[in-house]
Amino acid sequence: MKRLLLLVLLCAVAMFGYAETKEHRQENPHEVRLGIADSYFEASLERPNVRYCHPPMYGEGPLNHTGHIFAEYQYRVNGWFSAGVNIDCLYSWYYLYPSKYYLDLGGVDFGRGLYSNLRFSVIPTLRFTYFHNELVDLYSAFGVGINYSDYSEETDCYSAYRTLGAAFDVCALGVSVGKKHWFGAFELGGTTAFGYRIGDDKPRLELPIPFARLLRVSVGYRF
Repeated sequence: MKRLLLLVLLCAVAMFGYAETKEHRQENPHEVRLGIADSYFEASLERPNVRYCHPPMYGEGPLNHTGHIFAEYQYRVNGWFSAGVNIDCLYSWYYLYPSKYYLDLGGVDFGRGLYSNLRFSVIPTLRFTYFHNELVDLYSAFGVGINYSDYSEETDCYSAYRTLGAAFDVCALGVSVGKKHWFGAFELGGTTAFGYRIGDDKPRLELPIPFARLLRVSVGYRF
């Protein structure tokens, strides 16, 4: 959350600069940026994969999220169209403890276990800039790519599985403001990813988590 607020502040400071000129855009077609997006929707839904042990065995600690850390490259073909790729990573985790109920029944104290989830996506993206003046660019974008997820639970009832599938991303509104090479950006959008379990005898479809990465802030460099 602190990182998200910091990047929002950087974008606000950038508003006092001037947007690039048409000539500067032609001379600097490459664009790279690094940013962070929210993971609030995942945090509200995510809980452990189905366990083989009875749930009262466990007490659960708070769920932690890094937020969606992403990097993007765009090649700006002209003043209104660019193409590139977005790479996104999210890591979440929480700790599991033996519950009092479990210990009172004579269960073994396994100490502190860990549940973790790593999500990684690579999404080729097309961007369309529909407004440009000397202060700001407005754009929208969409992309289709792949998503990989790795789930693991490290307790005495160890379980783990992986999924591989599709990822879909839409940027409904993007605002980019910068001065010469450096710029800040703020976006409203959504990402949905789903996949099939891999490595199982009977692969099955995992339910998607829609509306990830609703709010995104980033800083970038054009060259």
